Amino acid sequence: DLPLLSQYCGYVSTDNVRGVQEAVQYLINRGHEHIGFINGDPNAVVSHERLTGYHAAMDANHRDIDPSLIVNGNFLLHGGEVATEQLLVHRPQVTAIQYASDLMALGGMRYLLQTGRRIPEDIAIIGYDNIDLTEWTHPALTTVNQRRYDMGFQAAELLLAMLEHGADPEGRRLPADLIIRESA
Repeated sequence: DLPLLSQYCGYVSTDNVRGVQEAVQYLINRGHEHIGFINGDPNAVVSHERLTGYHAAMDANHRDIDPSLIVNGNFLLHGGEVATEQLLVHRPQVTAIQYASDLMALGGMRYLLQTGRRIPEDIAIIGYDNIDLTEWTHPALTTVNQRRYDMGFQAAELLLAMLEHGADPEGRRLPADLIIRESA
C-alpha cells in the first residue's frame, strides 16, 4: 500500500483509488449501465490503484466486473485512441468511459469524433490528471484533478524534514477532485 516508501524515500501522491471511484460513481449516478475503463500501463502502481477504484465503484453498485470493459492504453494519446476502438468494437453498448489519464482520454475523444460519436450524448468520458489542455478541448473534458501544487509543496516539506531534522520518510495521499465539465 506504500509503493515508494523506504528507508531513504518518501512520497506524496493522489488518492487514485478514491478519485476513480468517485468519477465512476458519477457516471453511474447519471444512469450509465455499461461503463468502460481505459487503464494505463498494467505494471504501473497508479494503474493498479485506478483499476481498484473502478472495481470499487462497480462493486458498491452491485455490478458485475466484465473484463471485456477494461482495456490498457499505455498512458499515451495513441494508446487511448487504439484502446477506445478496441473497447467499442467488442462492447458497442458502452455509453461511458473512464480513462486513467487525460492523454488517453484525448486520444479516445479523437477516435469517438472521427467515428461520428457525440460526446457526451453518445458516450460520456472522464479523464484523470486535469492537465491544462483539458479545459480547452471541445467538449471540455470532465476529469479527476490531482493537486499538483500541493503535491510538490508537501514533497518539499518531507524532503526538508528528512534533510534538516533527520525525519523518517513518510507517505502522504492527497484527495482527488472530480472536475465536472462538458464531456460527462
